[in-house]
Amino acid sequence: MRTDNNDRFPVGDMQMTYLIGRLDGMEMGGDPIRAYSELRCSDYDHEKFKKAVDMLVESNEMLRCAIYQDGTQEIIDCGIEEIKLNKLNITEKEAKDYIEKKRCEIFSVSFDLEKPPLIYFEVTLFSDNTAIIHMYHDGIIADGWSHEMLICELDEFYCGNRNEPIKLSYSYRNYVEDINKRKNSEKYAECKKFWLDQIKTFPEAPDLRSRNTPEKLTETSRQITRSFSKDEYESLKKMVFQDICHHLQFFLQHTAKLYQNTAVKIHFCLIYLWQHEIRKCRI
Repeated sequence: MRTDNNDRFPVGDMQMTYLIGRLDGMEMGGDPIRAYSELRCSDYDHEKFKKAVDMLVESNEMLRCAIYQDGTQEIIDCGIEEIKLNKLNITEKEAKDYIEKKRCEIFSVSFDLEKPPLIYFEVTLFSDNTAIIHMYHDGIIADGWSHEMLICELDEFYCGNRNEPIKLSYSYRNYVEDINKRKNSEKYAECKKFWLDQIKTFPEAPDLRSRNTPEKLTETSRQITRSFSKDEYESLKKMVFQDICHHLQFFLQHTAKLYQNTAVKIHFCLIYLWQHEIRKCRI
């Protein structure tokens, strides 16, 4: 159910950046930022999962948010009508090609920002009753940290640790309005002036986007998958933390150096796919 325009409120600064960047008229634009995770579940129960998703959407108003090109947004009374269930007569190990194809299909899903929910679920169920839950949403409604929180809440709803939607005493609208009020303060103006002056001393941004870019891109992309075991990943994080560096920064740095040393000039996009283990008692 939609409300009148008086119930709309401005998008946040980062949301506005995403809103502009996804426009076809922008250089290399037209492709919105999105988030995707695969959740693995044993002894999967589809009806229980649908109820968990319903509570997740009701608990998080931004999953029900409609966003408009005029830079406003509003919370809509809506839900996910259907969650597609794909039943396979093979195990996950035998379904490698299928999973790769399914990822490509889901990555191609484009959300209409004015028609929430801006989150999509699909489930692949294997012959041993284990499942992969494909969770995919538009990045304009939730950042990476929020994405992780959504997974934790979905875990609690599915496993029965929470039996009713979460009620909060504040909203994203409260947050946006508070930030906008701060912009009118003397302290904000002082900080803004300081950083605008500092920008003049920064080195120029590298010309990565336009270098060797043809007038029209015609080639299609392909995904190359490399993975760490859980133990390897935890060991890597500890090693990187000793150098006061975030592990994603480590990945980006070393991937960039790898391509820097290649003889072929290529364009690439890094996608870090977090795979969460869903156990019988925990998602």
